[in-house]
Amino acid sequence: MRNALTSLFLVMVLFFYSFQINTFVAASTGNELRNAEAFSGKNNYHSNAKYNISTYYPRHEAAYLNAINQMNAVSGANIRLARGSTPNINMRSINSSNYSWYGHASWNSNSALLRLNNYTTTRANYTASNYNKTAMHELGHAFYMKHQHSSVGSVMKSGKYPYNSYSSLDKSNLAYRY
Repeated sequence: MRNALTSLFLVMVLFFYSFQINTFVAASTGNELRNAEAFSGKNNYHSNAKYNISTYYPRHEAAYLNAINQMNAVSGANIRLARGSTPNINMRSINSSNYSWYGHASWNSNSALLRLNNYTTTRANYTASNYNKTAMHELGHAFYMKHQHSSVGSVMKSGKYPYNSYSSLDKSNLAYRY
């Protein structure tokens, strides 16, 4: 039994690291990731997704609503997000010094959990456009978008940047995939 658990653990670790490599290393070249290269997969809920926002922080709620509106406005993409009681996309907030990230997403083909960290964003003096970028970035991950290189004009680059809408690159990629 112990060997089986050890084997299962190793398989899970290898899967995690292969996923991380597939998702993040490609953007380290400095080139724009376009079309298929910009994605690590495709979700099953893009055309009729339900979302739920649960937060005590008005800045987070406003940023999540902006991200939803911006995603729904991508021309040429079959993406429709609406509030629902059985959501595919759950948007939450935490207030924790245990994490260094501003936003975090975990996802699979059927659902996603997005979180903004009030502790780190407050200490980084986030503006409304920083919150908007982070919420759009995490929502992008729910649609399997990879990180872009820091020199690329995209909400999918990591870090604190001011964006209020998806860039033309982001929109083009989303229209290509969805």
